[in-house]
Amino acid sequence: MNNGLLLSLFHFLNDGYLATLPLFLPFIQKDIGLSMYAVGLLGSILNASGIVLALPSVYVAKRFGMMKVLLACLLFYGGSFFIVASSNGLMLLLLAFIFAGIGFGVFHPVAFSSIVKEHSKTTGLGRKMGSFMAIGDLGRVGISSAVTFIIVFIGWKKTAVIFGCIPFLLFAVFYTSINHRNKEAVAVKKDSKTPYSLQYFKNKEFLKACSCSVIDALASSSLFLFLPFLFAGNGIPASFIGLFTSVFFIGNLLGKSLLGRVVDSFGQKRTFIICELAMALFLIALTLAKSIPFVLLFAFILGGLTKGTAPITSTMLANSVCESEGYEKAFGIHSFVVSIAATIAPLLLGTISSFYGISFVFIACAFFAILATIPAAFIKRH
Repeated sequence: MNNGLLLSLFHFLNDGYLATLPLFLPFIQKDIGLSMYAVGLLGSILNASGIVLALPSVYVAKRFGMMKVLLACLLFYGGSFFIVASSNGLMLLLLAFIFAGIGFGVFHPVAFSSIVKEHSKTTGLGRKMGSFMAIGDLGRVGISSAVTFIIVFIGWKKTAVIFGCIPFLLFAVFYTSINHRNKEAVAVKKDSKTPYSLQYFKNKEFLKACSCSVIDALASSSLFLFLPFLFAGNGIPASFIGLFTSVFFIGNLLGKSLLGRVVDSFGQKRTFIICELAMALFLIALTLAKSIPFVLLFAFILGGLTKGTAPITSTMLANSVCESEGYEKAFGIHSFVVSIAATIAPLLLGTISSFYGISFVFIACAFFAILATIPAAFIKRH
């Protein structure tokens, strides 16, 4: 199996397991009496992993090779499910979520830089990034939708054991072939005279691309969390909320695939600005919508626009650095700052909701979407 297919398989599994692990918590909470504070703490560990591990993952990948590191991620999050299966209290669950956070936190910056490195000298980078990201969403839907049914039939401990076995089996299958053909540089090369941090802070195009991503994360990363509350506040029947969130997710999947192709044809700068302005417009429209058909339509469009910007910002980032500067480092820094923004966003928006109401959350997101177009306007055409 070539590296492209392996990356796709690992991404499908990684994102599927990332979406699946929190779904065990309601069943665990019922059995061992976890508090909601403990549940929130466990969720925060997964969210914070991208901040803590984004930069170290770059050095590990350069030292041992990208594919070896991605293969090792299987052991970390696969092992976390075994720990979950043996848990009878918070301490082991904390250990399990730390292990999972290591696997999930390392994967994305390394995998995305690998895709860029492979396709940077070819056309259609946006399409490649969009398709790769969509595969992760397929994993989220396919794996996470099955886990609760399995838990109901056989219990969460047995289910955790089964889910833990799969990554270990894949590791055993692919380790030998990856170890033999992995000819990437395994010695850490000395950087240029410019220190690691200053090397990128002096690159204005890189800073502009990161700024676009950070502000876009403030605008879009937490929308899914607040959508059910907006629907309830607008008088949408509770029985329809699941349908609306599913439509939003379908929009996520299609947006990544389609907008990745659009950016190759119309350019990263123009596509990003149009998407952000459209996002702001439909965010405001969604707060005013009361009719179910219109809410469905707006939720679908926003699903496509909010996650569809991911391949655009990744393309902008890739085009802002040259290969000699190192895609691994660029994506490591990018993942670090975007993870911080994604962690701050729900806290900020939750505070806005507490003081001003749920509708103002979406108005604030629309403001951030418009704000994201400012650094994009100054990016050089590629």
